[in-house]
Amino acid sequence: MRTQLTSGTFWPYLLLLTFSCYSLGGAPRSPTTTPKPPNAATFKDARFITDIFPFQVAFSLEQNNEILFENPKVALMTETGYFVSNDKGDRLVRYHLDGSYDRTVAVAGEGPGELGRLSFATKIFDGHVGFYDIGRSQILAYSEKGDYLWSLNLRSLQLENQTVLAVGSAFAWPKRDALLLTNVHHPNKPETQGVKCRVSWRSPNQISELTPLAWINNRPIEFEKKFGYGVVDQLAVLGNVYWVGCNFLPEFAMIDDQNEPRLLRTQKITTPRALTKEHYSDLDASDRRALMRLRNLNGTIHKMLVFDQTVWIKVGAIGWVPFDHQGNQLSKNRIKSRIGRFMDARGDTAMVIALRRHVEQWASFFDESFSTASDHDDADPDQPMILLMRLKTPYR
Repeated sequence: MRTQLTSGTFWPYLLLLTFSCYSLGGAPRSPTTTPKPPNAATFKDARFITDIFPFQVAFSLEQNNEILFENPKVALMTETGYFVSNDKGDRLVRYHLDGSYDRTVAVAGEGPGELGRLSFATKIFDGHVGFYDIGRSQILAYSEKGDYLWSLNLRSLQLENQTVLAVGSAFAWPKRDALLLTNVHHPNKPETQGVKCRVSWRSPNQISELTPLAWINNRPIEFEKKFGYGVVDQLAVLGNVYWVGCNFLPEFAMIDDQNEPRLLRTQKITTPRALTKEHYSDLDASDRRALMRLRNLNGTIHKMLVFDQTVWIKVGAIGWVPFDHQGNQLSKNRIKSRIGRFMDARGDTAMVIALRRHVEQWASFFDESFSTASDHDDADPDQPMILLMRLKTPYR
């Protein structure tokens, strides 16, 4: 039986505003006015995420014998609920909008619809959701309700009569017959980073063939020769343009896919003490701790989230940098987080998943009350909660 919230002033308001007024792609269905997009002046004095994304509501996620977690590997919010993995990424569940448990979507295993370890989650065509399983080198697709649809095995990918190695994680599947993979190794094309494929279907839920349409040649070979292969795990889709994050530097490739993929430009993210090629020049490739420090402090791209008017990119572990949809940087500085991880975005709302004790600490620190009670609360300080935060009007 589905659990209902018993209190909370923000919740009905936020449901109406965030999930009813927005389509899957995040655009208003019936806008009465066109909001003026934010610009660099808007973010001139911005310092902290909480100055821009005020808290709206926090509610607990039901825990039971099917699912126990503290720090989910991946999470998605849809119009009707939430998909959340456990910490290891080897179990996936779906929650109702009030945080009550709906169903177990996938468990660890070798069978159809079962998984190894999830590493990437995204919305795909026809309102479905897709997950990259780096443990079994496959893409898993489910309906918005959590029904298993199909899986695509990439372990021995055959393209142009060659075995191409697909190594994870970020992908885009905006149309039924078009798939973009951002991490492939072609035996005869060392510069290749990704590939756009035509998808042929044998039946509604069974793929017969992938045919390469265009290779994306922007692999950072000079870094990989010294530090080993990197995996692109951040990708944003804005209409026909893909933003593909670099895993060595704070920059992303903007790829236009109107007809066939072509590189528009490589956009560098310029902030104080930004990570550059010079930082790598004297770095010992075996010093993994120093490499991790560079990526966390000086900053590579850790996350990309698309909102109605902006794209927010987390650079290192310190903070976020906003961009407009044309790829223009809107803040010279990284805007510090001070809270847990943003897991997903929809419309102008961001989702954080954090433990109850952390949410209560934030409520005390900011002197705000935004948690709402439900009958699946268990008073456990380690019970995970969803915290929704909505962009203030000037930043939307």
